[in-house]
Amino acid sequence: MRLLKREIDQPRKEILSRDEVAAAIMCLTLTEAILPSSGTSWWRHVDGVGEWMRLWGPESFSLGARHKLFTGFRPLLVLKDFMSRKASFLSTEDWKRLPFESQQATAMQLLLSEASAIPTILELIDTLEHSPPIMTIYKAGANL
Repeated sequence: MRLLKREIDQPRKEILSRDEVAAAIMCLTLTEAILPSSGTSWWRHVDGVGEWMRLWGPESFSLGARHKLFTGFRPLLVLKDFMSRKASFLSTEDWKRLPFESQQATAMQLLLSEASAIPTILELIDTLEHSPPIMTIYKAGANL
């Protein structure tokens, strides 16, 4: 834990280039999911890894260890998006296609690509449910 803390305390550019740090955070996420210290503690780890991935861009995850990290952690990212009912970078076409340009997507990864669009739809539904009805907007505009 001290070594990981020391790594995290380094300047941001150095951390971004360290796949080992991302792998360690992924392991901590799984630990939090199995033995939670609070109800949503694993979300913070998922957010951290998701941000690390987003900053690198989808083309960085098409080969080698990063591709394995991406495909291994992607289910948790999509699950968190479902639970939060919020759109994510994973629903963009680049993130569905580029990580699989060099290695064919498995059936599970194809399913995750399709499923990643659902949180965007859920977010839109939530937004529409909390928006005033169109007639109210129309009437308000007529009174101006």
